[in-house]
Amino acid sequence: MEEKRKTVTSTEVKRRYNQKVYSQISFSAPKELVEEFRGICRNIGISQASVFKKFIADLSDLPLTFKYIIRTCLYCQSLFLTF
Repeated sequence: MEEKRKTVTSTEVKRRYNQKVYSQISFSAPKELVEEFRGICRNIGISQASVFKKFIADLSDLPLTFKYIIRTCLYCQSLFLTF
């Protein structure tokens, strides 16, 4: 006898879990910049999300003084990220 898979139930459970545990961040960027970013990630074999996760984790570990400097640099659009 063939067993039915509970894909709908497990998908719903995963969706509820992800909604409870994770948040999404969305932003707009010029298409050329996004394509370059995707290419870099693809070439070095890392996920796009991992870049942002690392950036956020590193930023949250910085002392308040450095956060102010970075905020100022972002405002001036002069922050350069290195990987």
